[in-house]
Amino acid sequence: MKKIYLIIFVAFCNFNTFAQTQQQVRASAIANISVVSDLDHASSATHAEAVTDVLDSALDFSAAQRAKIYAINLDAAEKVAEIDKYVQDAERRTAKRDALFKDTTSKIMRALKPEQQQLYSNITKKSMRYKKLNGKSGN
Repeated sequence: MKKIYLIIFVAFCNFNTFAQTQQQVRASAIANISVVSDLDHASSATHAEAVTDVLDSALDFSAAQRAKIYAINLDAAEKVAEIDKYVQDAERRTAKRDALFKDTTSKIMRALKPEQQQLYSNITKKSMRYKKLNGKSGN
């Protein structure tokens, strides 16, 4: 009987260690997240996939969430490409991109579970566009 208790105890300790490790990996991913900036000349699909991958590593999407977030990111990437292509005035282009950022963030938030929403909010607060829109400077 003691052996059974010992086996259960060891299994529980191993599971607890695994869960803490997963949480530490996710926390590290969120703390060090940077949505790919070297994709300026990539296709919209490539950009959407890269952004979705980064967010998925931090937020642990379900398959349905991943598909929905990818579709949102793809739509946003295509709209950014259109804005950059057709809007010549820099001030107007920035305003359109800012509006798109807010819209995309709102759509993504609706696709997330409450616990993921808080993590996503922390991620977006690290973005330069968020800081600019909310009057924050620097890091």
